Amino acid sequence: FTMDPILILPAVLIEQLVTSLRSLHDVAAARLVSRAWRAAVSSAVRDLRPVAGADVARLPAAFPRTASLTLTARPACLPHLGNLGRLLALRMLCLVSTRNRQRLDCAVLLPLADGLRELTLSHFQLAGCASLSHFSRMRNLSVGRCGFDPGDGAARASEALLRLPRLRSLEAPLHEVGPDLASLPRLTALTLTGVPHGELRGAAWLGALPDLASLCLVLESDLAAVSWRDWVDGFLARLVVGMPRLQHLTILGLAGISEAGMASLGQMAALRELHLDVEPTLHTLLGKRHSPLQSLGSLRQLHTLSLSHVDFLRSGSGALSTLPALHRLTLRDPACLNDGVAHALRFLPHLAELCITDCSCLTDWGMHALLSSLPRLQTLSLRSGCSRISDVGFQKLGTLTHLESLSLTGFAKVSDDGIAGQLMSTKTLRQADFFDMNVGDISCKALATSARGLEKAKLQYCWNLTCRGVDALLEIPDLRSLMLHGSEAVGRGTHAIQSARFATVLSDTRVPPCIEEADDIKAYVTDTLRLTDPSTIPDGSPGPQPTQDILYRIEPMPPPKAAAVAYLDGHGPEPERFAHVITYRGTASPRDIMEYRGAFELKDIFLSMTGGYCYASWVEDVSDLPEPSNVTAFDARGIPAALLEAFSDGSITRCSAPAFGTPGYDYTWATTDPRRLRAGNVEPGPRQYSPRGLRFAISSTRHTGRRFRWFGWEGHVTLRGDTGIALHDVTYKGRRILYELSHQDMYVSYSGYGGDGQTFYLDSAFGIGQNTRALKRGYDCPWNSAYLGSELQYGTAGAARQEDVICMFEDDMASPTWRHTHVGDSRGPHADGARAVEFVVRTVATIGNYDYMFDVRFKRDASIEVKVTMAGYMSTLFFDPGGGTRRDTPFGTRVHTNVLANLHDHLSGWKVDLDVAGVNNTFLTQTVKAGTFAEALKDVDPGAEAPGWISEPVLKYISTRRPDKEVGLVMNASQPTVWQFVNEKETNAWGMPRGYVIQSGESVTNTDLIGWVTIGVQHIPRAEDVPLISNFGANFYIKPWNYFDSMEAIDTDSDDTDEWESCLPDLEGAKTYKWSFN
Repeated sequence: FTMDPILILPAVLIEQLVTSLRSLHDVAAARLVSRAWRAAVSSAVRDLRPVAGADVARLPAAFPRTASLTLTARPACLPHLGNLGRLLALRMLCLVSTRNRQRLDCAVLLPLADGLRELTLSHFQLAGCASLSHFSRMRNLSVGRCGFDPGDGAARASEALLRLPRLRSLEAPLHEVGPDLASLPRLTALTLTGVPHGELRGAAWLGALPDLASLCLVLESDLAAVSWRDWVDGFLARLVVGMPRLQHLTILGLAGISEAGMASLGQMAALRELHLDVEPTLHTLLGKRHSPLQSLGSLRQLHTLSLSHVDFLRSGSGALSTLPALHRLTLRDPACLNDGVAHALRFLPHLAELCITDCSCLTDWGMHALLSSLPRLQTLSLRSGCSRISDVGFQKLGTLTHLESLSLTGFAKVSDDGIAGQLMSTKTLRQADFFDMNVGDISCKALATSARGLEKAKLQYCWNLTCRGVDALLEIPDLRSLMLHGSEAVGRGTHAIQSARFATVLSDTRVPPCIEEADDIKAYVTDTLRLTDPSTIPDGSPGPQPTQDILYRIEPMPPPKAAAVAYLDGHGPEPERFAHVITYRGTASPRDIMEYRGAFELKDIFLSMTGGYCYASWVEDVSDLPEPSNVTAFDARGIPAALLEAFSDGSITRCSAPAFGTPGYDYTWATTDPRRLRAGNVEPGPRQYSPRGLRFAISSTRHTGRRFRWFGWEGHVTLRGDTGIALHDVTYKGRRILYELSHQDMYVSYSGYGGDGQTFYLDSAFGIGQNTRALKRGYDCPWNSAYLGSELQYGTAGAARQEDVICMFEDDMASPTWRHTHVGDSRGPHADGARAVEFVVRTVATIGNYDYMFDVRFKRDASIEVKVTMAGYMSTLFFDPGGGTRRDTPFGTRVHTNVLANLHDHLSGWKVDLDVAGVNNTFLTQTVKAGTFAEALKDVDPGAEAPGWISEPVLKYISTRRPDKEVGLVMNASQPTVWQFVNEKETNAWGMPRGYVIQSGESVTNTDLIGWVTIGVQHIPRAEDVPLISNFGANFYIKPWNYFDSMEAIDTDSDDTDEWESCLPDLEGAKTYKWSFN
């Protein structure tokens, strides 16, 4: 007999599972598992989302002893909230409205009046506030995010508060409670929301609360705050006198703070915590103010300092040396945080907690100085925009011998090895949080070795992490919580949930299979089908033989589109994941290739997907050929005997050329190594800069895969072993535009008389995805790009992971996407426009001598550009200047002494599966033609004649056609044509069918359409293509065509008017660079 493991889980794990429940149905089911589960349900805190009043009535039975409860309440629940009065132990209640300003009559809460100590109401429109006066034991009340029913009268709310003798903490809108604050002298903590800057002028209540210890003001973003300086300065001056015992001060939404205001803050001797947040929009519109920090130097007791969106750091960083008691420092979005400020933190040797958000102006030098100067740091959090920091900057992380909590986000240039080397010294670490980092197995093993006391680990979107890293973390004896959100450590790694010592284990498993999962499938297939795995053949041994059954490839198989779309749209279950296995059967007669598919879970045997098809074996048995003795220049095994004989007896002309690399040989024409630099090329060139950090997001979860988001665009990107880059479920503002946009193949054909002439290649045979390599930062992609890795089955070599093979970035096109100079209006001539900025997804594949750069460029006008760029070396032939190869001259260009470069083509094929307002689309062609008036109107008004005012016999018109079967089309520059995918059942505001246009397609009417687009160029070689060609390429566009009612790019962001300071060192008199559209 074996007991069900769910019944013997430890109490801590049951509690974590129970607190994650979100419906009463699940709660009821959990209570029936066992006594331990019933006890956990009865005592745990809840965050439920009831759907009806009856659910609220059942709450007391589910939570008879609960002391605190949080409800996300829908309208049907509100009349039944009185049932909560049966929860006799309830002391804290939090109600959050599902609709903004949903009306709530406080009278329904009266059954809770005797027991409740703390009440929080959020996003309600409150009525019957007089009922609150009956909550005589209330100590904490929060209604700061609520409105008050105008018919109820604000006075009643104030009067109710006056009758709460034990009230110590209050959060409420200023305009509702302001007049009566003087009647609440017992308050020790006060939060006022919705405070206009102008209200700071009076604030008569300041002197009425002398015992207040904590004050938080949430100011409104009012553009009328042009006199903010006087208002803020006066308020802070009165605050010093009126609240002498104030220990905690928080002001959010400030338009700015002047030197006089800072001086007032410096006189608050009892202050221990100070939080200042400057609202960035007001900060820009009303003008920047530099306020020195020196005034805070007199706050000898200041323990916590938090500054958000401030711009006085550079001028006052030295004041940090006068704050000896500072224990916690938080800098949020400090646009001017640079190396100088980081160096100034050396004056805070007792600092224990440091949190910095947006360190985009920090370099390795600044980070090195920062970590070197804080030996007693216990908590370190560095988040967002840290793209300039590399392994060099983190070399001092290991010197933080007291570090207990480490949180790092977005250090794209810091490697797994670099992090691991420093983690080996962090023996005191208790909590580690890595988000969008290159943290992988090496770092996890370092943590497992050094941080044996680690209790919590969170690794989100860490692409390098595999199951081996998870296994290493599981060896840490004190680890209680592990989150693997968005990581590819799946498959066997999910067995961690079986470990009874874990409080919570979260992992995403709907991403592509990790290497270990692929290895499991490979082991299963090779054993079941009795295959030879070439990756297991030892080095130096004979390779796979044509008489063997060989495993060739394992890869994920896309699900049927109908099932995938139903799941994505919430109308169907998650499609099952299947593997696609390709094998070569050398024992079959005739030899053939077989394809199989099977579930990733390996529960069912792999089923044959085809009946097998004949394989034209190009692997010949050459063991009987004689060993050539008269040819020593190359290994001739495998060459037919007749060719060897002709070469030996002189029937074939023997050509000779200087050997590459011989003494005196000028090899610079054929290589880029060593690099040559043009005179004067010593200064660094321009770089792209994101002043507020990256504006796009990348996530990887079980339900999204590798998904990006940028200004309305969302989509999933991956790599396929054969064909390379592929995007799925591409949406714009929530509507699917593309189900699939994927590269299919690269075709290269050479022309010539001999040698490589008349040769062609289909590069998918070599594996375009398999030959995608790591991108070079700053060259292949801008420095501020985000990078993704990928795991692929590399032919017969097994599965492996490649890092940085996909990059994503915003590309400043240095031109407007639309513009116009307006003349003749009241403002006089003025220019208007929007900057052209595109979001780029890029990969680069190297197939032998050629490199192919694949771009998918998303634009803010809802269009997409697909671009293929060719690079690398040309494939060339031997050329005899004496005339021995003269017949080759019409087929290429002589580019060096004995080198001929052949004429050749590059063609790139793409699959474009458009879903325009659904899957039922129609293909239309609109061609610009020239003809008579009658020809132009023959489809609209047959027989119509030209009106009398038409004097020209020929005019241009648009001819629309609807092919009713699959059709192939070729772009013809002399006859411009628009190829549309439209949904005839959906129109825009002007009655035009919504559509997208593309270059060519396969089409029928009102069905699911797919376009197969081929683009390419003819490469006529030239001498300037040596040693490497100058990049060239081809592209096509996918554009909205009457899909919208007007121009989409009109709603651009604030780039056109905002201003930023440059990232400069902390130097006196440093220049400030500003720019704006006008």
